[in-house]
Amino acid sequence: MRPVIVCNIMSLDGYYEGPGRNVMALNMDEAFDAYNLERIRSAGTVLLGRTSYEGFSSYWPGIADAPIDPDNRALSEDNMELSRIYNRVEKAVVTDSYSPPAVNPWYETTTVVPRGDVGAGWDRNESAAPETSSRSAAGPCGTDCSDGDSSTSST
Repeated sequence: MRPVIVCNIMSLDGYYEGPGRNVMALNMDEAFDAYNLERIRSAGTVLLGRTSYEGFSSYWPGIADAPIDPDNRALSEDNMELSRIYNRVEKAVVTDSYSPPAVNPWYETTTVVPRGDVGAGWDRNESAAPETSSRSAAGPCGTDCSDGDSSTSST
């Protein structure tokens, strides 16, 4: 079995999101971006819940080729590289209630895994599969294996 690397962003008082499930309420800075880039560089597969997948696949693809803007941390060189890697890395979405539409920019690199099949080995070619990395609604470096039907965030 391949290892799963789990990274979470959480406030000191234990919150992983703000009011209204707003993850942007958390303090994410350049060090956070650099750490996320380090983690995504080592990922062979990214494990996401439906809510994270929908948010990330609507945000990250466009960052790759955006012009660098020193006044906008989202368009830093680290985030642009992260976006390029995210666009090509395999993704597994754990959900019983979602299938990405064919127009989703990550459609070709995404496998939907029903919750009941997670422990059974979902990989197309598990023997040759690279290390798995788990990501979260809090950013590209944590966990969110809920399918949006609850506020639980765990693997």
